[in-house]
Amino acid sequence: QNEISGRLSDIISMLLQLLEYDPYYDYSEVNMNNEDVNEYYEEEYAYIDNDANTDSSWKVRRAATKVLLSLTKAKLLTKESYVLTNVLNKLIICIREREENAKQEILNLINEIGNSLFTVVNNNQTTSNILIKMNSQDKKDNFLSKKNSSNDVNFTANFEEILQKIIVELSKKEAKFTQSYLRIIETFSLIIPSDVLINLKSLNSILKEQFKSNNENALSIICIFSNLSKASKENFFLFNEHINDILSIFKLGIDHSFYKINYQTSELIFTFMNQLINANDFDFDKAAISNEIFNGIYIMLM
Repeated sequence: QNEISGRLSDIISMLLQLLEYDPYYDYSEVNMNNEDVNEYYEEEYAYIDNDANTDSSWKVRRAATKVLLSLTKAKLLTKESYVLTNVLNKLIICIREREENAKQEILNLINEIGNSLFTVVNNNQTTSNILIKMNSQDKKDNFLSKKNSSNDVNFTANFEEILQKIIVELSKKEAKFTQSYLRIIETFSLIIPSDVLINLKSLNSILKEQFKSNNENALSIICIFSNLSKASKENFFLFNEHINDILSIFKLGIDHSFYKINYQTSELIFTFMNQLINANDFDFDKAAISNEIFNGIYIMLM
């Protein structure tokens, strides 16, 4: 690792160039502005070469992504904040990947980076000059804001933009990537819970639909809400706008035919109720919410 660390910046720079190596497609027309994100994803990319039918450039992009994944698992990407910032900025663009195998590796890398950052902060690790800090404005308190330093660099904008694009991708209902998208949101619900909560309005109908689609998706969604429920008390007020959304997930889990989903939902309800009892700035009648939840459990047991 010492030998690699000395040349890490050059290695990463080369890999990031290879992530966009796609000579047969023209991406120049793509508008990268956030406000045009839907137009961005609907863009038809045009072949610019007749040899495109034999295009194997996706293997280069996939290989570069796998190397970055290995560097992440070796904790090398989280050693230097500027390196990680460059990688995240590039991944925001590369979510557009058109080839399925390469796209899956991109999604795996995003998830691994999120998990790696969570581990670093959760274990209070201090790796060289790693600079981790998320926005903490008013009551919007994200997990990574636990590490405070005058040198901290803010990664919130990177993860927020990735989250927005993942939501757009989920809405396209491509079943082959759904589980990967849900895993990323599950990870983001640990490191930027307030941002996931704020986006529940756009996520709720998608999550309810995916909850019903298969057991694996349902368990991932329960984990997402469990992570959100465990977020700091300062974040809990954000459930004000989404109380009906989480109650609908409770009902789906309680009524489900698979025992493991029933069990995980029961644990989620227990976590949520413990937070609810101690929560401040909560606009709803706690007793009424409690009665609705326990009535649902009672019906299930009858």
